[in-house]
Formats: sequence, structure tokens, C-alpha cells
Amino acid sequence: MKKINITRREFLQVAGISATVLIGYPFIKQTINLFPQIKFRERIFRGTFDGIIKSSMDDGQSWENMMNFGSHIQVVDFKTNHDKLIAKLKLGHHDFLVESLDGRIWKTI
Repeated sequence: MKKINITRREFLQVAGISATVLIGYPFIKQTINLFPQIKFRERIFRGTFDGIIKSSMDDGQSWENMMNFGSHIQVVDFKTNHDKLIAKLKLGHHDFLVESLDGRIWKTI
């Protein structure tokens, strides 16, 4: 096998990634909420891009899976309404809301 020596810039050009994308990544990461989370009833709830809602009672040191909506669903946001936790889910181009009193049992709104 023959080795090819190329610079990082050459590799990125070949891979189709522009330097501006890499430079802008920290800004993009801040503006896109990759892992939405909220504090609710002394727990931190966090959503993932693959449909899982996790909770932590020790400020994020350990996490427990509370719900798995499936890898085709994205958890994109949380909010609270009185005594309910509301999660915004995304399936393709469609958004829908689910609510829970405890984070374990969810129903659509």
C-alpha cells in the first residue's frame, strides 16, 4: 500500500469541507441546541437527537434513560406548563408535543 502525504487543508478540500465550516463550528454548536435540557422537579431532563429523554438527579454526573421514542424521532426542546413537563419532538418535517407529570409516562398533546 502506498502512502500519500497531504496537508490538512488539502484533505479538507478533497473531502469537500471548507475551512469556513470548521471555523464557524463553535458558533453553530452554540446556536443549535444539540442536547436540549430543563430542570423539572429537582431533576435535569435532557433530550437527544435519537429520541431518548434522560434524567439526572445529581446535576448531570449520571443519567437514567426515562423514555425512548425511537431513533427516527428527535427531542428538540423542553418547557414546563404548571406541573407538567412538555417535550417538543420532531419526525421528519413534522413537530409534535408530548407531556408528562413525572418524565416516565408521556402522552401527546
